[in-house]
Amino acid sequence: MSSDQRLRAWLAEYGQSLRSALRRAGSQLPLSDLDDLEQEVHIRLWRALGSEREMRQPASWIKQTVLSVTIDALRRANSRGDQLPRAELSTLDESPPQQLDDDPARWSASRQDVERIEAQLDRYEVDTRRVVRLYLAGFSTDESAQMLDWTEAKVRNLLYRTLADLRARLQEKDHER
Repeated sequence: MSSDQRLRAWLAEYGQSLRSALRRAGSQLPLSDLDDLEQEVHIRLWRALGSEREMRQPASWIKQTVLSVTIDALRRANSRGDQLPRAELSTLDESPPQQLDDDPARWSASRQDVERIEAQLDRYEVDTRRVVRLYLAGFSTDESAQMLDWTEAKVRNLLYRTLADLRARLQEKDHER
């Protein structure tokens, strides 16, 4: 199978996940840049597929490529001195994750949990909300630190303190019911 065919197959299977990951990872970039970043991800994946390397886990390659493209874009913007809009990750994807497609009850419960967390996040500072939303989107503290241009320790400490506080707030809300 040619690299073009493999790329088309990957994009057919993982295209929606790729766009979702790009929106989450590129939350600090202007929305107008996301189409360009998606194109850059496609080009990098196509080149990697053409290199004859064995790629057994496409989802991992795609996630890493999205992260790499986003970090490069943030670095370019910072080096130009651009003031990046601090856009919020206001909602997670509306479409259920693929592993939950077969169980609508689980998806509904998961969505309700996310909505409860989102309602509580509004009480926190913008940077704190970003860290928690990156965590909820599946990014590690290392990846989040790279995207935010912070140290991993700063992200980890802020995340753990905030998660502990969020748990306490949510438990308090549950007891009020």
